[in-house]
Amino acid sequence: MLQSLKWRVHPPTPFSFVRDLMRLVSGDLNSRTRHDVHELARFLTELSVCDYWFVTRKPSAMAMAAIINSLELQGPEKVDPRYKIEFLHRCVEVGMDIADDDEIISCYERLREMYIAGGYTPTLEEAVDTDTSGPNGADARIA
Repeated sequence: MLQSLKWRVHPPTPFSFVRDLMRLVSGDLNSRTRHDVHELARFLTELSVCDYWFVTRKPSAMAMAAIINSLELQGPEKVDPRYKIEFLHRCVEVGMDIADDDEIISCYERLREMYIAGGYTPTLEEAVDTDTSGPNGADARIA
C-alpha cells in the first residue's frame, strides 16, 4: 500500500484536525465570521509550533483548544457564546470524549497565554484602534 501511495503519508496535524472539526461549528455563522474563526484557529495551531511543550500533545487536543479559543476571541458581539456550546455538544454527539480530557484544557490555557503574551489583544473586539493621531499628535487619517 505504501508503494502505491509512493510513501506520501504523514501523521495528522493540528491544522488537519481544525479543518475537520470546523464542520461541527454551526452553519448559522455567516461565512465571513466562519472564515475568521477558521483563520484564527489556524493561526493558533501555527503559534503552537513555537513552544516545545506542544510536541507531546495530541494534535486533536490542540485543534479543539484552538477552535474554542478562536470562537471566544472573536468576542460575543461577533460570535454568540451559544455557538461554542453547540460546537462542544456536537463534538460529544459524534463520539468525542471531551468531558475529562485534561489535555484539551491544558492546550487551551497554553494557547491563550501565548496569544496574549505575543501582544495580541485578549479579544478581537479590543483590536479596534480609535486613536487616529500620529506619533506627534497630528491626525494620521488620510482624507
